[in-house]
Amino acid sequence: MKTTFKSYLEEIELSKTIINRIDELINLYEKHIPEQIIDIFVENIYTEDGNNIYPGLIFFSDNFYMEIPGFIKNNAIGIFPLKNKITAIQLSPENYSFDKCTGNSRLSVEFTLGLGLSVKLHSSFKNCNHLKNRLDKYIIKNIKLVDNFD
Repeated sequence: MKTTFKSYLEEIELSKTIINRIDELINLYEKHIPEQIIDIFVENIYTEDGNNIYPGLIFFSDNFYMEIPGFIKNNAIGIFPLKNKITAIQLSPENYSFDKCTGNSRLSVEFTLGLGLSVKLHSSFKNCNHLKNRLDKYIIKNIKLVDNFD
């Protein structure tokens, strides 16, 4: 696992068990996907009862968005073209100003890839800045102007 990936996972306070699982998935797929994984994102939702749930693991490459929903137990990966394929973006911040996180910060980013595939990513607390970073690096730069809807 790249040191930048491990640093990110430790910063958002994932357990060693989950970090090891992510490393296992990276090793499983890195030779069988179209391009090298250059970044990762772990969705997290902080629940009202004080638990963190992790609905998905995301891999980014230069041209692809790769998602493993339910990655803690699931191995199935979806691979989708990303470059110039995003047609809509919706941001939903709660107690988050796009630069400073608090314990109550939440950020959801929903975007539509070609063929109408809708993706929604969630983040809480420290992970909000990381989702904003992925938004800037991979999502906003790949928005496509649509001239017609034929």
